[in-house]
Amino acid sequence: MRFSARATPLPPAECDRYVAEAACVAERLGAREVRRSRAEVAAYLAGIRPELRVTPPALEVLRLLRGFGRSRRERAAVRVLTNASIGLLPPWARAELAVRRPSLVRTVWDHPLARAGGRVMVWACGPSPIRGATHARAAAAPRAAGT
Repeated sequence: MRFSARATPLPPAECDRYVAEAACVAERLGAREVRRSRAEVAAYLAGIRPELRVTPPALEVLRLLRGFGRSRRERAAVRVLTNASIGLLPPWARAELAVRRPSLVRTVWDHPLARAGGRVMVWACGPSPIRGATHARAAAAPRAAGT
């Protein structure tokens, strides 16, 4: 089975299926009150949003990531991944972290570079037996009710 990254968002029904499948995994790992649809996740996040804020440890991790690596090449690779990861955060979170990267930069530079770097890493490391076993289990697992 071959999986690839998508450059476009999933359609709403596929998003709901993905969330429901992830919920099954979360419940098997012991999570309770797991949200099973995009709408449930959005409502939950909207409800806890007032509690979410940047903390000194979060800022310290950002500083650590921005300078991580033994060589210039390693620091550049970590910086690409860090910028792409931060670009996935909602605007309010980026603002609280004081990260100001224009949308155009995130879209045409950060994300494509991170995707390309990920592909190179997967190619360089070769097939992963763990990933293959995970995909085989996922393909063989019965679907959750209603999905």
